[in-house]
Amino acid sequence: MQLRYILYKPIFIIYLFSIISYSGYSQCKDFSVNTCKLALHPFIHDGMYNAHVLSTGESAELFKTFFAELNYRVLVCKSDKIQSIQMVVMDTKHNVLYTYNLDEKANTWDLVLQSSQQLIIGLNIKKQDQIESGCVSILIGFEEKP
Repeated sequence: MQLRYILYKPIFIIYLFSIISYSGYSQCKDFSVNTCKLALHPFIHDGMYNAHVLSTGESAELFKTFFAELNYRVLVCKSDKIQSIQMVVMDTKHNVLYTYNLDEKANTWDLVLQSSQQLIIGLNIKKQDQIESGCVSILIGFEEKP
């Protein structure tokens, strides 16, 4: 009888944590789809939802290949709980190409590259007196060539 209890308890705990983490991701993905994706218009969304719950003082990086001579729009969208985000765009050697402070709910950055390359989009959630967590989403769209 005790052996059954010992086996089921860890399985239940793992199951519980997986449900909790999936529901957090699910809510963040819903935020990206329902709130953020509209700001990409007229660009076509690339189909990738890069959304995570982040707290003040945390950072995240997204590696993305951009192809030559396509018009791209990078959209960073955050929930109201996150005050300010710094976006840093780097090449694969971590040379900083572009830095921007994002203070609005949705911010876009349009770019066209002359040659195809992989870029790193880094987000730094600025530290505050009070620790807050919220959904932060990076969506990328492109313009279809005529």
